[in-house]
Amino acid sequence: MVGALLHFLTILIMTKINHRVAKLLCDLERPRTSLARENNFTVKMFTFQFFTMFSSIIYIAFFLGRINGHPSNYVRIAKQWRLEEVSTNLLVHNSEQYKL
Repeated sequence: MVGALLHFLTILIMTKINHRVAKLLCDLERPRTSLARENNFTVKMFTFQFFTMFSSIIYIAFFLGRINGHPSNYVRIAKQWRLEEVSTNLLVHNSEQYKL
């Protein structure tokens, strides 16, 4: 439950940051019409929010296995404790985070 709460708070904070960054980037572009500005802002917010919302899935799919090591060469803390293994079922691994 703590992981889900942290993920929820991360989404809230990153949404505010994404909004400010997208607005700043649109101000730097200086589009000629308000419609072009709106379209640019929409594309930027969609892209930023996509990566924010699916950050846990992206982390598990592409980074977690590389951080933990491989069966013949696991990463260990103080040469004693092995880091958590990657769950083979992505839905089971993420079920805690998406309960909110």
